[in-house]
Amino acid sequence: MMDTAFDNDRELVMQKIFESNISGWMEVGTSVEESKKAIALAETDHRIIASVGVHPHALKNLKDADWDEIQQLAGHKKCKAIGEVGLDFSRGNDIEFQEAMLKKFISLAQQKNLPLIFHVRNGNSIDAHAELLRILSSYNNQNLRGVIHTFSGTLIQAQEYIKLGMMISFSGVLTFKNSGE
Repeated sequence: MMDTAFDNDRELVMQKIFESNISGWMEVGTSVEESKKAIALAETDHRIIASVGVHPHALKNLKDADWDEIQQLAGHKKCKAIGEVGLDFSRGNDIEFQEAMLKKFISLAQQKNLPLIFHVRNGNSIDAHAELLRILSSYNNQNLRGVIHTFSGTLIQAQEYIKLGMMISFSGVLTFKNSGE
């Protein structure tokens, strides 16, 4: 809802959503600014909750002060998840950096006892799902829970995520001809 496409009629769209018997939603943060906006929107109505996080593509711009702000937002009563966070190698294979940042978000989720919303996208030579499964497995189910959103991996990977206590979500991408098995 915080997309600029709704700037002119956000209140009307929200009214129509609630009139159509949708009971609420989670506004997902993908940057520090979007996380602040998600919390602000959630504060406007009891049926809206928020998550805070930084999409893997925005990690390089994250400053110490931004991280402090994410930690503070994660403690807000309307914050119910950490995310969107994860691994995305579609614009480069900086696996060490993305892994280190992801582990910071996992630690934050553990501290706040919140689930994670994982974004996972392969690169030219790296299977991001295999890497995330490796990372998650190293935690030995230590208070980790979350959802792998817009899942694009294999059946075996889905089963591995489920064994680790994760949920899987599917989107319209599943219907694309090149979506594979």
